[in-house]
Amino acid sequence: MFLELHDKIETFMSRSTSRSHALSVTTQLVVTLQFLATGSFQTVVASAHGISQALCSTVLETDEHAAWINEKFVFPKVLGCIDGTHIPIVAPSTNEAIYVNRKSFHSINVQAIYDDIFKFIDVVVKWPDSTHDAFIWRQSGINLKITSKEIPILDGWFLGDSDYPLRPNLMTPLLSPVTPRERRYNRAFLKTRKTIECTFGIWKSRWRSMDKTGGSLCYSPEGLQTNLILHGTS
Repeated sequence: MFLELHDKIETFMSRSTSRSHALSVTTQLVVTLQFLATGSFQTVVASAHGISQALCSTVLETDEHAAWINEKFVFPKVLGCIDGTHIPIVAPSTNEAIYVNRKSFHSINVQAIYDDIFKFIDVVVKWPDSTHDAFIWRQSGINLKITSKEIPILDGWFLGDSDYPLRPNLMTPLLSPVTPRERRYNRAFLKTRKTIECTFGIWKSRWRSMDKTGGSLCYSPEGLQTNLILHGTS
């Protein structure tokens, strides 16, 4: 039964990486089955197979979410979507002009990565609204950790809009699709993002102070990060 299951998932779970010690499909499957069968802690399962807890978590979580998104939208190995949103604030006392957005009110440009069940994976809350999305991504902790290989190589990618740069772990839409293949890519891409990009809408409906219709948060830009993270993970 193990070999039969192994054959069915081998193509999907094979990880493209330049590292010589990438986890084999066999190890990934054994780790996953042992974790599900025993209900043990990730650290215990990881130790039994000579890998770190972080790598064990990557095996268990990223494959699960990527498979689920692929089943729904036919877009393989999507780990989540990345996007920015305006969070209104009162006019700060310093550098006031850089917090004015294109709609002429003061706000923070909050970048978030979220998955298909509207769960936030990563949140960046520290940049004025005038800051470009691509710059926020480049300076974000998750991008720096991926670039420096501080975290395991991700077998998949995040989906961003055309404001983001195309990177090994970040896919963007084609601006001028010509061939049938390019048009199919864009359709699958946009369908995936459209369905799960409503996360911000759900978040702001739940916490009205995050939307301009609910007023503005009476926090300084420096004191806003903790408040937003607490609301986003509640």
